[in-house]
Amino acid sequence: MKRLPLFLSLLILLLTACQSRDMTIVTSTPSAIERTSAPTRPVTATQLPPMPTTVPPPTETGTPTITPTETATPFPTYPPATRIRSQCLEILPELTAGFSIGIVVYGNGGLLNMADKNFVYLADNALFSVAISPDKTLMAYDQGAAIEQGQLVKQNLIITNASGQRVFTIPWEEKWLKLLSWTNDQRLLLAYDEPITTTDGYPAQVSYLVLDPFSGEQQILYPDYPHLLDLQIAPGWWGGVVFDPSLTRAIYGWRYVQDGEEMHTLALWDVEEQQLVATMEDYYEYYPVFKEETPLPRWSQDGSKFAFRGQFLASESDERVTIELYQADREGQVEQLTHLGLATNYVPARSFSWSPDGRYIATYLEDWYGTSETRVVLLDTKTQEVIDYCIPIGRNHPVFYPVEEILLSPIWSPDSTQFLVVDRYEKDHQRVILVDIVQGFAAVIGEDVEPVGWMRSPQE
Repeated sequence: MKRLPLFLSLLILLLTACQSRDMTIVTSTPSAIERTSAPTRPVTATQLPPMPTTVPPPTETGTPTITPTETATPFPTYPPATRIRSQCLEILPELTAGFSIGIVVYGNGGLLNMADKNFVYLADNALFSVAISPDKTLMAYDQGAAIEQGQLVKQNLIITNASGQRVFTIPWEEKWLKLLSWTNDQRLLLAYDEPITTTDGYPAQVSYLVLDPFSGEQQILYPDYPHLLDLQIAPGWWGGVVFDPSLTRAIYGWRYVQDGEEMHTLALWDVEEQQLVATMEDYYEYYPVFKEETPLPRWSQDGSKFAFRGQFLASESDERVTIELYQADREGQVEQLTHLGLATNYVPARSFSWSPDGRYIATYLEDWYGTSETRVVLLDTKTQEVIDYCIPIGRNHPVFYPVEEILLSPIWSPDSTQFLVVDRYEKDHQRVILVDIVQGFAAVIGEDVEPVGWMRSPQE
């Protein structure tokens, strides 16, 4: 196990910035939940083609025939050992109807039907902390009532279907801090304002609430885990624990001492058996002073594995750092996914996402020295091949609030054939680019809007 020098950690920071007590479950009285059936805005429904169950092969005649207004940006070829190949895509100025399916959700409350380009608005003109159910049929978001003393006062937790119809209206409770995710198609996970001190004396500023919106049942999960490194720094940063969809595995920040200095890494915890499964210090370690920079690990949708960004010294005599993506299974067996080595490129810490089918990861490559723009890449976790689409992504200040990461994670289509990225090409302006990984094209689908999710159409 090799320790990172402090000055090197500082360099990395500059380059990458812009539950021993059993897990206690407390069941509370269900909240007052209003179930509604009337839509907030009438929606014109259009029959969509059926959702493919497998990714179809590319076709020579299956891409839009619009003449692109800009050509793909060429980048140098990569060393064979990196397993990166360039597939430079021209960016079409718009997407013809019929070349995509599903409903893209925008942060301003807009719903875009990708099949017929029909666009409607929800009653709420801003969606906060949006979460899409795994089956892509429901959307949850917290509704803000007003800004008081610079803080958004939340009024309700809203759940709608892909037509924009409200299914549930749940009054927001005082201790609810933030909507985090759906754990399955029946439960939501929220950050909960109940700090604890773990059995071995470490503080945890945030606990977790499991909410069943269908029954109103609530359960509190207390993160009483050994050597817990609390990562709650500021709004928007990771709160310290990432649960798998079944809530039987948890990844959290793990403190340990090496050569007299406190370090931290990631730990995998068995929630049911209350025991440590594995730690990741052979692949990731950092000084706690920089804990807000801890890369957010992400579980695949089926919960069989998670991906995380690791970093380590190239060798004892070489102070350069290698940054790679890894995946680990539920037993902590780790597999390296990228092979960038000491190349000048690296994967940003938090901005990657799994395809719903669990095969691909859409992410970006950045240059250590800032000599070129961030560009869009696709990682095939089965072959470990990385495709660079030669699409440059600007990282100017975002146009819309709320935005928690300047570089947003790509958003996948429900059928795992397309994903969206945001190009902040200049101050106060941005565009949404769709990338089709099967037919091999890219197209602009929106200007000065912020995608926050992608749902199945009600007709699918």
